[in-house]
Amino acid sequence: WAYASLYLPSAASSERPRDRLAHVVAFFVAGLHLAAVSYPHFPWVVWSPGAGKFSAALPDDTKIRLDLGAGAGAPSASSARRATFEVVGRSGSGFRITGADETICRAEGCGSLCFCDRGVTTVELGPGARRLKFTMPELVARPSAWRFGRGSVYDWRGSAHILDESSGFSCSL
Repeated sequence: WAYASLYLPSAASSERPRDRLAHVVAFFVAGLHLAAVSYPHFPWVVWSPGAGKFSAALPDDTKIRLDLGAGAGAPSASSARRATFEVVGRSGSGFRITGADETICRAEGCGSLCFCDRGVTTVELGPGARRLKFTMPELVARPSAWRFGRGSVYDWRGSAHILDESSGFSCSL
Protein backbone atom coordinates (compact mmCIF):
# COMPACT_ATOMS: atom_id res chain seq x y z
CA TRP A 1 0.00 0.00 0.00
CA ALA A 2 2.98 2.27 0.52
CA TYR A 3 3.34 2.77 -3.24
CA ALA A 4 -0.35 3.25 -4.05
CA SER A 5 -0.10 7.05 -4.19
CA LEU A 6 2.93 6.84 -6.47
CA TYR A 7 1.49 4.55 -9.17
CA LEU A 8 -2.30 4.40 -8.91
CA PRO A 9 -3.20 8.04 -9.74
CA SER A 10 -1.39 7.53 -13.07
CA ALA A 11 -3.29 4.27 -13.56
CA ALA A 12 -6.57 6.05 -12.81
CA SER A 13 -5.89 8.73 -15.43
CA SER A 14 -4.75 6.24 -18.10
CA GLU A 15 -7.21 5.78 -20.93
CA ARG A 16 -5.32 2.92 -22.57
CA PRO A 17 -5.87 -0.43 -20.82
CA ARG A 18 -2.25 -1.52 -21.36
CA ASP A 19 -0.93 1.62 -19.63
CA ARG A 20 -3.43 1.18 -16.78
CA LEU A 21 -2.32 -2.43 -16.31
CA ALA A 22 1.37 -1.43 -16.41
CA HIS A 23 0.89 1.12 -13.59
CA VAL A 24 -0.97 -1.42 -11.42
CA VAL A 25 1.74 -4.04 -12.06
CA ALA A 26 4.39 -1.46 -11.04
CA PHE A 27 2.42 -0.73 -7.83
CA PHE A 28 2.16 -4.46 -7.08
CA VAL A 29 5.84 -5.25 -7.72
CA ALA A 30 7.12 -2.17 -5.86
CA GLY A 31 5.43 -3.33 -2.65
CA LEU A 32 6.42 -7.02 -2.67
CA HIS A 33 9.40 -6.47 -0.37
CA LEU A 34 7.14 -4.77 2.17
CA ALA A 35 4.48 -7.47 1.87
CA ALA A 36 7.08 -10.13 2.68
CA VAL A 37 7.79 -8.81 6.15
CA SER A 38 4.14 -8.15 6.99
CA TYR A 39 3.12 -11.81 7.30
CA PRO A 40 2.73 -12.26 11.10
CA HIS A 41 0.81 -15.53 10.77
CA PHE A 42 3.11 -18.00 12.49
CA PRO A 43 1.40 -21.40 12.87
CA TRP A 44 2.00 -21.60 16.63
CA VAL A 45 0.31 -18.25 17.38
CA VAL A 46 -3.43 -18.63 18.07
CA TRP A 47 -5.49 -15.55 17.28
CA SER A 48 -8.82 -14.89 18.86
CA PRO A 49 -11.70 -13.70 16.65
CA GLY A 50 -11.55 -9.96 16.02
CA ALA A 51 -7.87 -9.99 17.00
CA GLY A 52 -7.21 -6.55 15.66
CA LYS A 53 -8.79 -3.59 13.97
CA PHE A 54 -6.42 -0.92 12.81
CA SER A 55 -6.60 2.32 10.86
CA ALA A 56 -3.93 4.72 9.73
CA ALA A 57 -3.30 7.67 7.46
CA LEU A 58 -0.20 7.87 5.29
CA PRO A 59 1.65 11.21 5.00
CA ASP A 60 -0.20 12.02 1.74
CA ASP A 61 -3.57 11.52 3.50
CA THR A 62 -4.25 8.06 2.04
CA LYS A 63 -6.49 6.24 4.56
CA ILE A 64 -6.02 2.59 5.51
CA ARG A 65 -8.40 0.30 7.42
CA LEU A 66 -7.37 -3.24 8.37
CA ASP A 67 -9.38 -5.86 10.24
CA LEU A 68 -7.47 -8.98 11.34
CA GLY A 69 -9.12 -12.09 12.68
CA ALA A 70 -8.95 -15.86 12.85
CA GLY A 71 -10.59 -18.18 10.33
CA ALA A 72 -14.04 -19.62 10.73
CA GLY A 73 -14.67 -21.92 13.68
CA ALA A 74 -12.74 -22.21 16.90
CA PRO A 75 -9.27 -20.62 16.74
CA SER A 76 -6.38 -23.07 16.58
CA ALA A 77 -2.75 -23.15 15.50
CA SER A 78 -3.75 -24.55 12.10
CA SER A 79 -6.54 -22.01 11.44
CA ALA A 80 -6.39 -19.76 8.44
CA ARG A 81 -5.84 -16.13 9.33
CA ARG A 82 -8.28 -13.73 7.71
CA ALA A 83 -7.93 -10.06 7.03
CA THR A 84 -10.06 -7.50 5.25
CA PHE A 85 -8.73 -4.14 4.22
CA GLU A 86 -9.54 -0.90 2.47
CA VAL A 87 -7.14 1.75 1.23
CA VAL A 88 -8.65 5.03 0.00
CA GLY A 89 -6.45 7.54 -1.79
CA ARG A 90 -6.45 11.21 -0.88
CA SER A 91 -9.19 13.32 -2.42
CA GLY A 92 -8.78 13.52 -6.19
CA SER A 93 -6.28 10.64 -6.44
CA GLY A 94 -8.81 8.37 -8.10
CA PHE A 95 -8.10 5.04 -6.42
CA ARG A 96 -9.49 2.69 -3.82
CA ILE A 97 -8.10 -0.74 -2.87
CA THR A 98 -10.16 -3.40 -1.11
CA GLY A 99 -9.62 -7.02 -0.35
CA ALA A 100 -10.06 -10.05 1.83
CA ASP A 101 -7.23 -12.47 2.48
CA GLU A 102 -7.14 -15.90 4.02
CA THR A 103 -3.59 -16.94 4.82
CA ILE A 104 -2.38 -20.32 5.98
CA CYS A 105 1.16 -20.88 7.23
CA ARG A 106 2.88 -24.24 7.15
CA ALA A 107 6.37 -25.35 8.13
CA GLU A 108 8.69 -26.63 5.42
CA GLY A 109 12.16 -28.17 5.46
CA CYS A 110 15.16 -26.43 7.03
CA GLY A 111 12.99 -24.32 9.32
CA SER A 112 11.26 -22.45 6.49
CA LEU A 113 7.69 -21.18 6.67
CA CYS A 114 5.38 -21.10 3.64
CA PHE A 115 2.53 -18.59 3.61
CA CYS A 116 -0.34 -19.39 1.23
CA ASP A 117 -2.58 -16.38 0.59
CA ARG A 118 -5.99 -17.25 -0.86
CA GLY A 119 -7.39 -13.79 -1.33
CA VAL A 120 -8.19 -11.31 -4.05
CA THR A 121 -7.31 -7.63 -3.98
CA THR A 122 -9.40 -5.19 -6.03
CA VAL A 123 -8.08 -1.84 -7.25
CA GLU A 124 -10.80 0.60 -8.33
CA LEU A 125 -9.64 3.44 -10.56
CA GLY A 126 -11.28 6.66 -11.59
CA PRO A 127 -14.85 7.89 -11.73
CA GLY A 128 -15.92 5.01 -14.00
CA ALA A 129 -14.73 2.62 -11.27
CA ARG A 130 -12.56 0.58 -13.64
CA ARG A 131 -11.49 -2.44 -11.64
CA LEU A 132 -8.36 -4.52 -11.65
CA LYS A 133 -7.98 -7.60 -9.46
CA PHE A 134 -4.87 -9.43 -8.38
CA THR A 135 -3.81 -12.47 -6.38
CA MET A 136 -0.55 -13.05 -4.51
CA PRO A 137 1.98 -15.86 -5.00
CA GLU A 138 3.08 -18.01 -2.05
CA LEU A 139 5.79 -16.61 0.19
CA VAL A 140 8.54 -18.80 1.66
CA ALA A 141 10.53 -17.29 4.55
CA ARG A 142 13.85 -18.88 5.44
CA PRO A 143 15.58 -17.93 8.67
CA SER A 144 19.12 -16.62 8.86
CA ALA A 145 21.18 -18.35 11.57
CA TRP A 146 17.94 -20.14 12.66
CA ARG A 147 16.22 -16.86 13.47
CA PHE A 148 13.63 -14.83 11.60
CA GLY A 149 14.21 -11.12 11.21
CA ARG A 150 17.22 -9.32 9.75
CA GLY A 151 18.96 -11.42 7.18
CA SER A 152 16.02 -13.76 6.59
CA VAL A 153 15.51 -14.82 3.00
CA TYR A 154 12.10 -14.27 1.43
CA ASP A 155 11.20 -16.08 -1.79
CA TRP A 156 8.01 -15.65 -3.79
CA ARG A 157 6.86 -18.94 -5.31
CA GLY A 158 4.20 -19.43 -7.94
CA SER A 159 2.44 -16.69 -9.87
CA ALA A 160 0.63 -13.47 -9.20
CA HIS A 161 -2.27 -12.78 -11.57
CA ILE A 162 -3.52 -9.29 -12.41
CA LEU A 163 -6.70 -8.77 -14.46
CA ASP A 164 -8.21 -5.55 -15.81
CA GLU A 165 -11.90 -6.46 -15.77
CA SER A 166 -13.02 -3.62 -18.03
CA SER A 167 -10.65 -4.47 -20.90
CA GLY A 168 -9.92 -8.16 -20.30
CA PHE A 169 -6.17 -7.47 -20.28
CA SER A 170 -4.24 -9.60 -17.82
CA CYS A 171 -0.73 -10.28 -16.66
CA SER A 172 0.88 -13.17 -14.78
CA LEU A 173 4.13 -12.64 -12.91
